[in-house]
Amino acid sequence: MLRIRTNSNSFQVDSTIIATVLTLIVSFVVIPVYKKVINSIYTRKFLMVYEKDYIMPLKNILELHYKNDDGLYLYEDELNILVDKIIQELAFSRERELNYLSSDYSFELIRINSYTMAIIGDIKKLSENYYLFNDLSKRHNKYQSIVDKEIVKECLILLDNFEIEAKRYYKLKFDRIILKDTKIKEMINKYDLELGK
Repeated sequence: MLRIRTNSNSFQVDSTIIATVLTLIVSFVVIPVYKKVINSIYTRKFLMVYEKDYIMPLKNILELHYKNDDGLYLYEDELNILVDKIIQELAFSRERELNYLSSDYSFELIRINSYTMAIIGDIKKLSENYYLFNDLSKRHNKYQSIVDKEIVKECLILLDNFEIEAKRYYKLKFDRIILKDTKIKEMINKYDLELGK
């Protein structure tokens, strides 16, 4: 009979090299890719929750009054109460929850929170400064204000672009908030002139 001899040492060396190469591939390629995918999933979920809880209720109020056929009436208290509530919740979340996260995606979550607070803050500035009573002959409920369509349209544009702009903001594509104070000041000056202030 013919016997074939295999060198067991050679087989052990080959398997050791293969195991080492596989370990290196897993540790330097697979694990970072896995972490990046998981981080993007959690960040995406967080962004969707912010949009659902903070942006959509505000957008619904503004759209309801923007499409109102009887004239553009906006309940000042309704808007201001919602905006104040959202700002309080976002501030609490940042101070008491997000600052203590130690995950790889904490930075993105804090950036989403900052962007959301800035957008809601801009809407608060607009809602506080732009209640125009153009037709004084009509009687209005003391809680109603006639709001210029441009203002509501500007707010809706901010809210419509929230997801895209928030992604750009947390990915550091830009580091400024969309509606600058100068634009708000220009709008205030425009309406102050119209009101004769």
